[in-house]
Amino acid sequence: MRGFCKPVSGVLEDFVEIESQDKVQLSVSSDTDIGTIYSVTVPVRRVKPEYQDMDEVGTITNIEFKETGDISGSSLDVRFDFFVPDERS
Repeated sequence: MRGFCKPVSGVLEDFVEIESQDKVQLSVSSDTDIGTIYSVTVPVRRVKPEYQDMDEVGTITNIEFKETGDISGSSLDVRFDFFVPDERS
């Protein structure tokens, strides 16, 4: 299951500096409604300077990961939410 963490932290490395790959943790739990839940904890040192823009437009506000393959972790959906202001304001 350790191989499951590498793609997740790899995606994040484009946006943040990861404290240590050795500290990346995987937790597996179960929920009666949605099934198996994989949670990856990645220690982040800081957001990369190019993403620390003072203008909040386009700022990443949330990142979600969801395994879509079989138990081997062969497929992973990554969802990024960006701040986009309401043009009507």
